Amino acid sequence: MVENVQDEHKIKLTTEIHPLLTNDILTQLKNNDIRTLGNFLDKSIEELARKSKLKYKEISLIRKHIINTYTTNIFNAEEYYNKPLSSIIPTGIQSLDKLLEGGLRRGKVYEICGTPHSGKSQIFYTLAVNLSLERNQGIYFIDTRNEFCIERIEQILKLRGYNLEETAPKIENNIFVEQIFDVNDLITTLKELHDEIPKKWNHMRVIVIDLFSSIFWPLSFEESRLGFLNYVTNLINSLAKQHSIVVIIINSVKVNIVNKSVTTPDLGQYWFDVPDTRLLIKQNMFNVDNYSIEVLKSTRLKQGCIVNIVIDKNGVS
Repeated sequence: MVENVQDEHKIKLTTEIHPLLTNDILTQLKNNDIRTLGNFLDKSIEELARKSKLKYKEISLIRKHIINTYTTNIFNAEEYYNKPLSSIIPTGIQSLDKLLEGGLRRGKVYEICGTPHSGKSQIFYTLAVNLSLERNQGIYFIDTRNEFCIERIEQILKLRGYNLEETAPKIENNIFVEQIFDVNDLITTLKELHDEIPKKWNHMRVIVIDLFSSIFWPLSFEESRLGFLNYVTNLINSLAKQHSIVVIIINSVKVNIVNKSVTTPDLGQYWFDVPDTRLLIKQNMFNVDNYSIEVLKSTRLKQGCIVNIVIDKNGVS
């Protein structure tokens, strides 16, 4: 039996995983590009039922067995699957949801990266409005640069025709902001979230950290930086999995001075493989309101896929 494997996307589905995974079922799954444990966990129960002869109850049994047996993250599988069936959180940004094949996957880590002033934070403001008002879900914003702007959220609300007094209770109950100053603050905040989400924030769906790399670069030694980065990465992954939430990392990129079209995310090679999905946002040099979002890396989306968005006073559309 395979145990304590960190990347479930590397373990192939076989008849040895579970007795219900017969050769006939495995063939049906493979024909629908469901080949690994990660592929199986990423799909909703409804989708798995459509693409195989498995019944809902059988799918739940297999998923719980995979969670309990093949992951290193310590969490209660029963609680995990007693949460709402949908594993997808639509962003409310139509083109972005199309790129993400429906929306953000719960339990996953996403990175939105780009150069300064490329629109990275604007996605958060629109997401915050969409989640808090239209879905009544919580979003927690960890601000590393003291740049959170409540006026921007109010501007989006006004231009969309909302009454600020009527929306204030939902905004206050669903959007949480915490300013941090260094990596120790970040670690403390992430640990507190681990403890507090089940107690008083069970409607929390998304955690955003902006700007992630700015916390680590002040550390003077590469060895110290890597140690803290490794520790924070483990906390983030555990937080996402244990509480079935989405963690969005907003990060900067380095631009190749020779080939300016080549960009790499900050924080080096170690961080490169951490996010489940990495999205690059770029501004159109000929139209300041037009931007593109490209899949740079993903465990489930096709690399290189691009959609166009508009960022203006109304938010992201």
